[in-house]
Amino acid sequence: MNMNYNVTNKNRNLMYLANMYSNQLKNKEDYNKLEPCIQVNFNTVYTDKDNKVLYDIYTLKNNYGNELTDMIKIINLNIDECHNICYNENINSYEESLHEIIKYGALLMEKDYKRLEAILEEIKMEEEVKEDILDTMEEYSDDEDFSYLYYDEEHNRRAIENGTISEVREEGLNQGKQETKQEIAKNMKEKEMDINLISELTGLTEEVIKML
Repeated sequence: MNMNYNVTNKNRNLMYLANMYSNQLKNKEDYNKLEPCIQVNFNTVYTDKDNKVLYDIYTLKNNYGNELTDMIKIINLNIDECHNICYNENINSYEESLHEIIKYGALLMEKDYKRLEAILEEIKMEEEVKEDILDTMEEYSDDEDFSYLYYDEEHNRRAIENGTISEVREEGLNQGKQETKQEIAKNMKEKEMDINLISELTGLTEEVIKML
């Protein structure tokens, strides 16, 4: 899932798609055996900021608009907007052919059990699959570790959308370095090394070291 569809994401997606397409065949095999490769990206932003379309399809075309091949396609779907459409109940303002797509997109963003259940009721899907989705949702809702990861992901998502992901990444790296220093200091302390020396080697304050 792409939070921010920037140049890096575009290049990465193209690389994945090219690898999938080229890795179908081994050396000297018949190219007629190649199967179409379709990449579907679930985004939380508009990939076409000028037109703000709910979903768009990219193919290989020349400068006259003629399609070179239908073997490679990239489909982008704004699932955040799908969720907004369902939540605000204005789905009928869109073409009926898009309703099922919008509901599936909203399904991927929904975190409320009751609303998830309501969306599933409207989607054409096997009952067993619907039950599996609801059971999984209920299971994860009771998982404290999952809840923590969700809130952490929400923090990261907002940072990405605000263009401050580098700050989040830097914050994470600093936190990791700090935890490593504390672990080293704790081991030194257990070996009864002098606290002043531990502080000098790790850069941690004596107060922090005494609390480890």
